[in-house]
Amino acid sequence: MIGVARGVVCEERALCLTELSDAEELFLTNRIMGVQPVSRVGGEAGELLWRRSGVGGQLTRPLAEAYALAETAECGEG
Repeated sequence: MIGVARGVVCEERALCLTELSDAEELFLTNRIMGVQPVSRVGGEAGELLWRRSGVGGQLTRPLAEAYALAETAECGEG
């Protein structure tokens, strides 16, 4: 993901619940689901609740598109 995020400052580290709650945008990413926006942080245990069909915000949307293009270039259409 970090390789796809050209021009965006990236840092991989642990976050506390306050940082997650205060974030303007959040997304989850992995090889299987790509980039998925997080709709809210909350619940009794502070779990992340995310929408697979969400469109994301000003940062998440272009990162999701760039990730999908990079994956297609690397793996082909699937």
